[in-house]
Amino acid sequence: MIAKIEKENRSLEETIKASKKLLSSKDKPLDENLTVKLKNEVSTVEKKKQVIPKIKKKTSDINKQVKSLKKPINYTTEIKELKDKNQKYSTSVKQLKQITNPSNTFVESRLKEIVTITDVQSATENNDPNQDLNKQGSYTAAVYFADNEVTNPVAGADLVAKGTDAGGCVEVYKTAEDAKKRNDYLSAFDGLPTVINPGSHYVYGTVVIRVAASLTASQQNALTQKIYEKLIEIKYDSTSKNTSKMETSSFTKPSSSSSSSTQATVSESAQSYTKTVAGSAPTTPTQQQDSGVPDSSQDMGVNPEFHSNID
Repeated sequence: MIAKIEKENRSLEETIKASKKLLSSKDKPLDENLTVKLKNEVSTVEKKKQVIPKIKKKTSDINKQVKSLKKPINYTTEIKELKDKNQKYSTSVKQLKQITNPSNTFVESRLKEIVTITDVQSATENNDPNQDLNKQGSYTAAVYFADNEVTNPVAGADLVAKGTDAGGCVEVYKTAEDAKKRNDYLSAFDGLPTVINPGSHYVYGTVVIRVAASLTASQQNALTQKIYEKLIEIKYDSTSKNTSKMETSSFTKPSSSSSSSTQATVSESAQSYTKTVAGSAPTTPTQQQDSGVPDSSQDMGVNPEFHSNID
């Protein structure tokens, strides 16, 4: 009877072990609520595990123990629930990595997938209007974009010269602290006339998403949300299982005037499927609160589940 119970317990213990490994990792999830949920689930499941008692000495007592141990054990539900939370947690970790110092090419590729965005251009050290690219504490990438909801003409030889007025810009920083400092600086100009107004600006991970001041608040919030959701979208190819972006890939909560989670959405086709998973529906920028992302999240590890070129 003991051997039978030990066999049943092993499958449960393996799943618990996988959960504890996720929780002990330095890689944190985008949705911090998933950490609490996974810890609680592990605690609940551990209490349901069949405990093997010490064998009694009297035959009559041993027979009673055997009778008690003969009750059927079924951990199917517990294992399924725990594996589901493990998957959500792992996906959320990957999402945070995608918005932790991503490359300009990754940001460009995601912006191009948004219907209203008509053009993108990354700043270089030669044309950066602020002359801050790659300098200490400044952005490592600045990707400007044009959005067709901006109807007024904007002066400038190219998209970088037009600045955020043509649609907006995604600024990328090495750390969440650097991104927050930039966001705080931009906040000093909020509410000023459009010509010197920085537009809307929100921090997610180590990224600052800026949207043109000429757009309405509703348009700014909607576009910011679309950009954020594209940046955290996890993509898999059904044949190669390569992620579309491995520069920073492996679910911490976005920081800024920001704190977001995402709701699970799955779309599948014969060739590939795109998966975005986290704990709950993302809040709009105006609903967000400050939250920090540990610097340790910058350590970019490569998930052995995927095999692709590393930037």
